[in-house]
Amino acid sequence: DVRIGMENEGFRTALVNDPFYLDVSDYYGQLLRWLDYFPLRSFFFVLFEDMKEDPERVVRDCYEFLGVNGGTASIRLHSARNQSYQVGWVGRRINRLGRRINRLTVTHPSFRIALRSIVPRSVRRVVNSVKVGSTPVPAMTEEDRDFLIEYFRGRNRNLESLIGTPLERWQQ
Repeated sequence: DVRIGMENEGFRTALVNDPFYLDVSDYYGQLLRWLDYFPLRSFFFVLFEDMKEDPERVVRDCYEFLGVNGGTASIRLHSARNQSYQVGWVGRRINRLGRRINRLTVTHPSFRIALRSIVPRSVRRVVNSVKVGSTPVPAMTEEDRDFLIEYFRGRNRNLESLIGTPLERWQQ
């Protein structure tokens, strides 16, 4: 949300003001919702850390879980990172305007249709390309990191017990 200009608060303030940030990161809580509809045996869990360390093994394990022949598929990762876009000041202003327009389209659905017919596709493409910028997201403080580790400690233990996968790396 910082990258796309939707969040301007500091890290801890944003967490306090919007519990959604913590809820979506609560894998145990998220999994419990899915288990209302699907049995645990229908899930295959992959840790990002394992994918970074041995992507070929993880892919083979996925194929085996799905019961498909992976053949000789080769996986090569040039860099192990979770990439995301960073938005510059122009993009943040465009995103804010977009949120206002989205609110209008909720109350007046015909507004979106009218807007699409007025704004040429080439202009929409340029606007979307401007959204991607180079503003870095501030680094997390040690205090915030410690807060998250403590906040998720019990939830991660419950998840670990439920899925049978050690998650001690998440507590470091």
